[in-house]
Amino acid sequence: MKHITVTVKVIEEPRHIDNGDFHGMFCCVDIPALWESKSMVTTNAELRTWSKGSTSKTQIALEKAVIGSKLLINDGELTINYNKETRTNEIQIKATQIAYVPENFPEINTVILTGRTMQEFDPNDQKQTN
Repeated sequence: MKHITVTVKVIEEPRHIDNGDFHGMFCCVDIPALWESKSMVTTNAELRTWSKGSTSKTQIALEKAVIGSKLLINDGELTINYNKETRTNEIQIKATQIAYVPENFPEINTVILTGRTMQEFDPNDQKQTN
C-alpha cells in the first residue's frame, strides 16, 4: 500500500459520481514541486473520495472546494496506473481526511511506499521502469 500526506491545489470543480450504494466525489488537483528545479515539476492527480450509503464528511468538505483552493490530504491512499492507450501514468489519491489550509501553509509531500516484489529491481529493464 502507498500512503500519502500532501498539500494540493484544486484545478477542477468537484463532480459527483453515484454508483448504486456507493457515492463518490472526484476532482483534479496539482501536487506542487517542493522547490523549483529542472527535474521537479508539478504533478497532476485525481482526488477521489468514496462512501457507502450516505455522503461522508470528506465528501461534504470536498464539495465546497473551488478552483484554486489549497487542501491538506492526510494519510491518503496513492495509486499510480499506466494507461496503455494514452501511454501515460494516471495518479489517483483516495482521501479519507482533507482540510482547507491557507495559501501561506507550507508545502508537504510525504509518500510511504510499501509492498513486495517477486524479483530484484533492474533499472536497465524497460519493463520495470515507465
